[in-house]
Amino acid sequence: MKFEYLELEKIDFSDRLFELYNEQVKFDSASNIQIYNPIWVQEIVPGTYRLVDGFSQMKLLKEIGYTEKIPVLVFETETSLIQIWSSRILKRISEKNISIFSSLQALSKLVALLGIENIPEELTDTLNKLGIPAFNLKPYEIDERISILTKNCQFADLHALTYKEIVNLSNRKTDSLSAISKLLGDLQLKGNKLTSFLSLIDDLSKGYQITLEDLLNDSEISRIKETASIKQHYKLIKSYLSSKRWPVLSKEREKWELLIKKLDLTESVSLSVDPYFESDCIQFQCCVSSLSEFEVLLEDLKRLKGQQELQQLFEFL
Repeated sequence: MKFEYLELEKIDFSDRLFELYNEQVKFDSASNIQIYNPIWVQEIVPGTYRLVDGFSQMKLLKEIGYTEKIPVLVFETETSLIQIWSSRILKRISEKNISIFSSLQALSKLVALLGIENIPEELTDTLNKLGIPAFNLKPYEIDERISILTKNCQFADLHALTYKEIVNLSNRKTDSLSAISKLLGDLQLKGNKLTSFLSLIDDLSKGYQITLEDLLNDSEISRIKETASIKQHYKLIKSYLSSKRWPVLSKEREKWELLIKKLDLTESVSLSVDPYFESDCIQFQCCVSSLSEFEVLLEDLKRLKGQQELQQLFEFL
């Protein structure tokens, strides 16, 4: 690549072949934008350039009517699109600003433009760095997975998914994915929240014959969605489903909570136990900000010593 300064009007901003999802937009305001890092472009024909990297900067520059030349790194006209795509992806990986899903979308556009039926061998190392096994990977499979998730997975943050998660989700039946979207709405789950919730749904289906249709018609879930704030939906729905997955354990937890309430503890004292009741140890957690508060707390704990409810806690365990 060669470095030079270029007028904005020479860059074709409508060409989005190399555009990727950007979760680290560097500029909050267009009023004081300055270009410190060169934008990447490719010269298509003399005087016309395709934008390769720097879509966020270009958008803001156009918004403010920027007229000065900007620094660019230029790929030569003869540079292959495959080589440019690989360089673009590797740059994003180094910046730790990469969406596997967006990379697959860009790869799909690239192979469609090139009219090829197989993923080029030159991309093997780059795809491996994304966690994507290039062996026997077919463009039509990529298109199918992108289409399935885009249409049916409103509940998931697609740009936070690993390739393995993309495969696992897209292998599910589309009516199942649509039902989960109806159940959770646009919560944009990712990571452990997503995998643990899907695992819970699978457990209910396989072990308890509780289908997604049953969950959609469940009156308690409907009540949660109608009365609780959207931010609480995931936590409350998962808690409810967990009680159906582990009914005996849930009943034991309810008994424990009732015993705790009978103790009438002050706000500065809390008790906790192993969530699965596999240990008979009770943890007393205290929070005080002065010596006088600590002395009051000690007196309160002495009061607990003579309570029958405290003895019941240990007997319960």
